[in-house]
Amino acid sequence: MRYHWLLLVALTVAIACGKSTTSPTSGSNGGTSSSGNGTPSGGVPGAANRGTVSATIDGVSWSGTVSTATVTLGSLAVAGENTAGLIVGFGAVAKTGTTSVGLGSGTNGTVQQNGRGWHATLTNGSGSVTITTLTASGASGTFSFTMVPLPNTGATGNRVVTNGAFNVTF
Repeated sequence: MRYHWLLLVALTVAIACGKSTTSPTSGSNGGTSSSGNGTPSGGVPGAANRGTVSATIDGVSWSGTVSTATVTLGSLAVAGENTAGLIVGFGAVAKTGTTSVGLGSGTNGTVQQNGRGWHATLTNGSGSVTITTLTASGASGTFSFTMVPLPNTGATGNRVVTNGAFNVTF
């Protein structure tokens, strides 16, 4: 159990360290942002890019610049951010196959934007990560989550992440 909390803490710290100070335009739920024309913003210009990550968040397409992609202590952690400051991150046991959020799985996910946060971990939320390839230099796969608001962040309502895909380098 301590191992799984360590994974969640490591993922949260990795995401927070790469957090942008941009002020996003957001929907009523802190949703994905747009560049003013209704099109979701893409990756962060000038940011280190360790691959691609994309998803549909609450029905809106999202893609981001991968700022974190690592395997540490047998866990894969991936995080990406778009120009609107919407961050998506997840962690899973570093092995090919599918793992689901739940006690003992080590799989978790988070969405953060403008100080608000949502998560799927242990007993909160649901979802899964499928790692299709894993090598010494990178990983690829898919993910989906239903995330609940993090306490004390001002987040409300659930966030639904579908059609998630990643292809990252370490």
